[in-house]
Amino acid sequence: MTQIYITVGIIAIVAILVCYVFIRQTISERQREKARLQRVLDKRATDLLQMTSAFPPHFVPKELMIFIFRCIIDAYEQLTKLDNSNAQYVESLTLHTAQLENTIRTPERVHTEQLQSATQINELRQYLNLLNGFLQKSLQRQQISTKQYGHYRTLIKELIVRLAINNYMLSAKQALDTQKHKLALHYYDLAKKLLVKESPTDYQKNIEKINLAIAPLLQMEAEEEALDITEEPGDAASSEKEWDEFKEDDMWKKKNVYD
Repeated sequence: MTQIYITVGIIAIVAILVCYVFIRQTISERQREKARLQRVLDKRATDLLQMTSAFPPHFVPKELMIFIFRCIIDAYEQLTKLDNSNAQYVESLTLHTAQLENTIRTPERVHTEQLQSATQINELRQYLNLLNGFLQKSLQRQQISTKQYGHYRTLIKELIVRLAINNYMLSAKQALDTQKHKLALHYYDLAKKLLVKESPTDYQKNIEKINLAIAPLLQMEAEEEALDITEEPGDAASSEKEWDEFKEDDMWKKKNVYD
């Protein structure tokens, strides 16, 4: 009987140890998963906040800004659930919820100022590509509908077109600064073609601005062509005179040989 008790005791101890190891492993896995999820959510919130800081005021349409703030709030809501003792998560959630409400109340305004550097344009293009990635993931998580996804994608595409046009306008300005008028006309022409092809919001108004900018350049080009045409007869006459003098000189040499 004693041997049976000992065997049962050993089995019980082994079972307890196995359960203990299993529980420890389960807890460790949950802690690792929690830490991983916190890192992912922290990075998501950080990337989105950097995005909002990089965008000039009213550059992004109101609908997209609302989407971005909702993504930020969703990240901090999940972080708060993972660690509700973290005061920073709670404060961030409160702050960005207020920003979302303020964005919803603010009337829509369109950014019309031209960007002043290619570096800023490239940075904004990268953030728009990042925002497009967030859209795709939000669709996969079923946080937005297919219709919303298509609408947001259209807004992002229009922003990318605006950046490309802004880049052409900036290149044209730089060409004018170095007196390269034909190169400036080339960049203005590229901007107009892109506006006509993509037809973003207010594209007709932007085309009118470009036409106003290139009008004096076209005038200068016409005057230069007229000047070239005026000078051509003179150049031709000069060349013909030089040719006649060459023939006379050649005849003199022949005569001299015969003599």
